[in-house]
Amino acid sequence: MEQKYLRLDRTAVVVEATGTRILCAGDTAGLSVFRDVTEAKLAEQQRQELASKFQQAQKMEAIGTLAGGIAHDFNNLLTGIRGRISLMLDDNGNDHLYGEPLREIETDVQSAADLTQQLLGYARGGNYEVTPIASMPLSTGARKCSAVRTRKSAFT
Repeated sequence: MEQKYLRLDRTAVVVEATGTRILCAGDTAGLSVFRDVTEAKLAEQQRQELASKFQQAQKMEAIGTLAGGIAHDFNNLLTGIRGRISLMLDDNGNDHLYGEPLREIETDVQSAADLTQQLLGYARGGNYEVTPIASMPLSTGARKCSAVRTRKSAFT
């Protein structure tokens, strides 16, 4: 049995008490042993708090990984949308009937891409990786791939 007591200096102490009956010279007596378990209790409480913090950190890491995967996939979708809009604007010119709505969509896609970058930053624990790239070869290659795919799908 555990019990809390106050010492004379008013600090709390947790005491574990055990007892048993014994036979002594024909009489029954009680034998009690009291043990101070304050530090053991405190160590157990600290261990439980650390375990709880560790579990919370694991949950946050899992959420970050999930958020990073979703943001990455979403960013890939936005890249495809942005590429198709760019091709439509290039093919039809800026003065086309749908030129202005396409530019507005392009702006919205950029806003969504910026939001996705923030989500990726969260997923990486705030470690943003900013690296310059030459985008012209990428867009030229994407344009060729899209043009080939468009021509093939037009005939099937």
